[in-house]
Amino acid sequence: MGDHTILSMVDGELSANVSPDDRGLAYGHGLFETMRLSAGAIPLQDRHLARLLRDAERLSLPVVRAAVNSDMERFSAHLKRVGITDGVVKLIITAGSGGRGYRTPEALTTRCILQYSVLPNDVAVLARTGARLYQCEYRLPANTTLAGIKHLNRLDQILARNEWRDEYDDGLMLDQKNLLVETTCANVFVRMEDEWLTPRLERAGIDGILRAFILNHLAPSNNLRVRECDLHIGDVASCSEWFLCNSVRGIVPIIELSGVRQWPVGDDTLRFSHALGTLYPCYL
Repeated sequence: MGDHTILSMVDGELSANVSPDDRGLAYGHGLFETMRLSAGAIPLQDRHLARLLRDAERLSLPVVRAAVNSDMERFSAHLKRVGITDGVVKLIITAGSGGRGYRTPEALTTRCILQYSVLPNDVAVLARTGARLYQCEYRLPANTTLAGIKHLNRLDQILARNEWRDEYDDGLMLDQKNLLVETTCANVFVRMEDEWLTPRLERAGIDGILRAFILNHLAPSNNLRVRECDLHIGDVASCSEWFLCNSVRGIVPIIELSGVRQWPVGDDTLRFSHALGTLYPCYL
């Protein structure tokens, strides 16, 4: 693969250029999906697109699934032609160009952007050894309208991520009430006594694809009890094991929090990880 290879597509055309009047760039009006590419396919692709369409309605973005599918197929074919079958594909839908000011144009034409990047070097290692988390000082604001949506406005996560350099693998994020929400780029599951808990996301956070898959499919099919609830940061100290998850990393055990407390890689975490890897081997 030479340096000249174009690894992005804009509105169905191989290109790295986006108009400067794009409303996603100007106002963050848009959505994105970050997806694992493995052996030329995207695990959980249907779930990614279903979430995209669901959230597009909430942001008044007219998205046609068939058109997005077509762009993804063309982009995937291009990647295969240049010898790429594994990595990360990012799908971005913006509100398109035009219209100065916050009012959404009546004749809105969304823009579809696809980008490829290599898989981070630490993905396979962290899945085996576990992640060390930093407890972020920054607190997520409550917003019941935008909670759960993977929109383009990620300033909260940027501010939190700037609190440490590379001595930790991710940062744990709380809300204004010191309730656990997520990490900067993943959801969290915590084992308390005989059940697994994951934070509610009605006020803040992203409704992750893998989080939903664990709740609705992986846990029930493997006889593992999981429920959503409010989790105070103090509850974490007494948990026996916990893990983070997203659709790029898969399931990653959490072994440390800000150098204060350490946990072993738990048996149930390994059960979740094995069950996921059985369905999608790229996560093993």
